[in-house]
Amino acid sequence: MHLCFVPITPDDKLSAKCILGNQKSLSEWQTAYHERMSTRWNELERGQSSMETKRKHIPTWLYKLGGRLDKQYEEIVSALSDINAFNAGKKRDKALELIAAWLPDVEKFSKEIGKQQAYIDSLKKRIGQESDYAGRMRDEKYEQELKVQKANQRIFELQKTNQQMEKLLKKIPP
Repeated sequence: MHLCFVPITPDDKLSAKCILGNQKSLSEWQTAYHERMSTRWNELERGQSSMETKRKHIPTWLYKLGGRLDKQYEEIVSALSDINAFNAGKKRDKALELIAAWLPDVEKFSKEIGKQQAYIDSLKKRIGQESDYAGRMRDEKYEQELKVQKANQRIFELQKTNQQMEKLLKKIPP
């Protein structure tokens, strides 16, 4: 669920920072909002704060760079597809110019994507480790529950035997 609102200040200016503050105060605001709403709808869940999980988002500049590279790529493909015998010189020069402008950003983008992929891979590895740990804990918990069940069964049997012994002892004359 997402809550949308327009943060208008008391002097009628648009300012999210003035209303919500920094990331920490925004997180506190979201937590308070969840606490208030969950009193009425207790099935609502509050996601973990990125301040706690330390997860990262794709930087805005990287996202925009990807979009710009896509557009430049389409221009290059268009320039190359229109080449014929009559315009080969001009079109070739135009395509080379576009490629020369495109390649440095592609290299920069590729390096950043590599960093992002390494981060994703580290998260997957950590999730796998935590999943393995959770599985071991589940198995261990199951074993402990079985032990408790066996112990309870033994206690029940001993209580039953004890009751039978008490009945037998009451039948013996003083």
